[in-house]
Amino acid sequence: MKHIEHKGYSVFEWSADEMSLVHLLRLFPELVLEQYVAVLSFDSGSLFVSEEEEKNGWRKSGDVALSPRISSVGDLHHECFDEWMVFSSSPKDIQAEAFVNYMAFSPIDYQWEEKRQAFWTQIDRLAPTSVIGDGQICYVVTNSPALIERLKQPNQSP
Repeated sequence: MKHIEHKGYSVFEWSADEMSLVHLLRLFPELVLEQYVAVLSFDSGSLFVSEEEEKNGWRKSGDVALSPRISSVGDLHHECFDEWMVFSSSPKDIQAEAFVNYMAFSPIDYQWEEKRQAFWTQIDRLAPTSVIGDGQICYVVTNSPALIERLKQPNQSP
């Protein structure tokens, strides 16, 4: 695991063989529970929101799917090459780029500097509590003190 501090956020990063989104949610369900999730990428594309999901509070803002308050990790669809922004209150509308789909994207040391800077500019603009990405690299970017402490010590119970 790599860990850095950047612009008021802690960044945790693992290789794909060290961590996956499924494993992250099993270890740290508090990443999403009682939060609102903006799905920027689902399996490298846009998440389709069904009529049933719309009735349950899901909605679309352009290509971004916006969840109602998450009460169970099972409320979220995940595949591979997923990227989520997590908010403590429901965002009205959101225009955002998914970076997880760029080959081996890393918020820490991605070689395509313009894309890495665009990632951080987007975080500055939208101010999520957390960003979770799962592609060739799995990462969590968060400004939540409680999550930061949990992510630093993953073997302790919440």
